[in-house]
Amino acid sequence: TYDPEFFLRFAMAFRNYEAGEWLVARDMLFTCHYSPDSCQDDSATDYPARVSDGDWPVDGPTCTLLRFMRHTYFHPPSDWTGHRELTDK
Repeated sequence: TYDPEFFLRFAMAFRNYEAGEWLVARDMLFTCHYSPDSCQDDSATDYPARVSDGDWPVDGPTCTLLRFMRHTYFHPPSDWTGHRELTDK
């Protein structure tokens, strides 16, 4: 089961996703399941930090958003309108 903190963090992350703040959304989605320290690589000089697939949260909606944003390195397309067309079920 998920605690209320999870739902608060996910809602905040989703709002950032909609607003086009994908790096913030990414960081918030990682905190839905992990502590921020376990998701950041202080030795990385490139941003966004690299996180292996094995370290990703196990929640389906969280993983779906992370995978989608990862395709553009966590930067929304220039024509981002706050949503995307779902092509898979």
